Amino acid sequence: MNPKIERFLKKHSIDPEDIKYIIRENGSTVIYTLDNRTVETYLPVKDFRESLPVEKFLHPNKGIMAAASQIVDVVDGHYLMADGRSFKYRVHNSQMHDSRLLMLGRHFEQVNTATEPTQKNDFEAQFFAFDNMPIPTYVVELRMKEDSFSADFIFRYCNEAMRKVERKNKDQILGKPFFDVIPSVDPKRLVVYMDVALNGTQRTITEYDTGKQAMITVSCFQPMPGYAACMLMDVKPVEGHDEEHPA
Repeated sequence: MNPKIERFLKKHSIDPEDIKYIIRENGSTVIYTLDNRTVETYLPVKDFRESLPVEKFLHPNKGIMAAASQIVDVVDGHYLMADGRSFKYRVHNSQMHDSRLLMLGRHFEQVNTATEPTQKNDFEAQFFAFDNMPIPTYVVELRMKEDSFSADFIFRYCNEAMRKVERKNKDQILGKPFFDVIPSVDPKRLVVYMDVALNGTQRTITEYDTGKQAMITVSCFQPMPGYAACMLMDVKPVEGHDEEHPA
């Protein structure tokens, strides 16, 4: 690794795994991180490109590095990132980039066209084993928005325990966008859901929910490509807040 890059990353406590993308903006190189920091430097993007793991970053255009793990789709000549930002890629790229882009495109095509239940009753039948489970459980589907380079999650299933937690009936949850049902959620949770839905990982996240005024723990897995099944494993009200406050 370039010594200048190594010193810079160490000084700002930046791990390569925590980088979403690096872009050239207003005459500076700006590093965007997973914890929503932006760090500016005079160091050129080229130095980062030559120092960071080549297998973990793609270069859609001059002055841009995008973490492969943060790309959630390839649409109409653009990379769509997990935070909703998009980058247009060059028509003529290196052979390596074109090969990796083709692999990404095929992966997301498989995710977006996978065979899936189309009727509400199909989802209820598929996940009926969760119906009487005392742990609040729901299944959400990753959907690309048609009018922009962004994504959303749609509720496809929720059990009785989940409906009690949210104090909503089925019609108020199923088929609705995630933030319409639980507006108090930290957007970072959806980044975890994207990882699960796209990559089949198993993830557990603990965060403060402003609606419930509690620390919550959610575990999730991929029941099928493009979906995340989530279980609300723990809710610990924060002292001084109302435990009964609804989401």
